[in-house]
Amino acid sequence: MPRIDTLLRTWYQLMLPVACLLDGDYPGLPPEAQAKKSLEIRNAREVAPKRRREQIRAALEEALHEEPAPSLTKIARRLGYGTSTRLREADASLCRQIALN
Repeated sequence: MPRIDTLLRTWYQLMLPVACLLDGDYPGLPPEAQAKKSLEIRNAREVAPKRRREQIRAALEEALHEEPAPSLTKIARRLGYGTSTRLREADASLCRQIALN
């Protein structure tokens, strides 16, 4: 079952009105075009990189000594992540130290 945010993002990329979610009737795009666009969206989706905890900790240690101290979000983006969640999972105490800086 798709999540609502994924569904709405897909509908936006397909340039379909939200109303067609409710009634299922939209004559604007033929099913083949909708399927093609959906496939393009799925293939273009970026996937977060797989990094070991040690790699993340090393990046956090390096960032801890930077002046001015970067934000956790900035560090996460350097590593290819959209949010800092993976950084906190890898080493919460280092993340706290960086946030304090």
